[in-house]
Amino acid sequence: MLLAGTICNPHNFTKSILPDNSYLIGYLQTGRVKIAYCDGVHYLTENDLLFVHKNTTCQLTFDSEKSSFGYWFVLSGKLIDSLADIYSLLNVCIRKSYVIDSIITINAILSKTNTHNYLANMDAISRYIFDLVLALYNGCEEAPPCSEDQIAQRIKHYIDNNIYNNISLNLISDHFGLTKMHIIRLFKSAYGITPMQYAISKRTDIAKALLTDTNISIKTISEMLHYSNSQHFSNSFRKLTGTSPNRFRHVSKSKLKNNA
Repeated sequence: MLLAGTICNPHNFTKSILPDNSYLIGYLQTGRVKIAYCDGVHYLTENDLLFVHKNTTCQLTFDSEKSSFGYWFVLSGKLIDSLADIYSLLNVCIRKSYVIDSIITINAILSKTNTHNYLANMDAISRYIFDLVLALYNGCEEAPPCSEDQIAQRIKHYIDNNIYNNISLNLISDHFGLTKMHIIRLFKSAYGITPMQYAISKRTDIAKALLTDTNISIKTISEMLHYSNSQHFSNSFRKLTGTSPNRFRHVSKSKLKNNA
């Protein structure tokens, strides 16, 4: 489920009034907004991207002395649950991010959504939700490492940030200025698997979410996750899960239907 709205110079807005198990993603294009929640008070300014985890109560207060304009999306469902878990997003996350193109596109698609095109439009929007989640995650870059464990963490973060690109061990080696064997040793010591095994596992987790909560085609999913072709994606998916993407989708959607 995805709801949206634009707000210009509103009064107080409280996250707790939203449906249970819903997330809030907001983008402030102009103005200033105070956000108060259990961990303290922060301020949103121009081009700030906001994420509020489900069941987190917060209050947004818009500056009455400044003209404010923002976009606010309410999301729920397995896909956003999976993305929030995969990327370990905090209860409240604020990042300076220039994602206005994705925001406007989502809003435009929603404005044309009706009962006839709802499913197709939600699938189209899913791509842009990925962009926003990745932008939130990208803001978590840590300080330069000073230990092998921190280097391994940086490698993991680099893989997460480039999960939709044609990532390879050679590219990781070039980025960090370390030999491939050194990178494998550091990463395996910290996480018990190689960097590329981690990348494949991460892509598979994302694919599971897309297969379960959207009707995006297998071909499109394989392109989104930068597999060379659908067969390569299917082989990789089957190797990790023991089943094909089509079979996984059928079983997952049947379970959701039976539990509804």
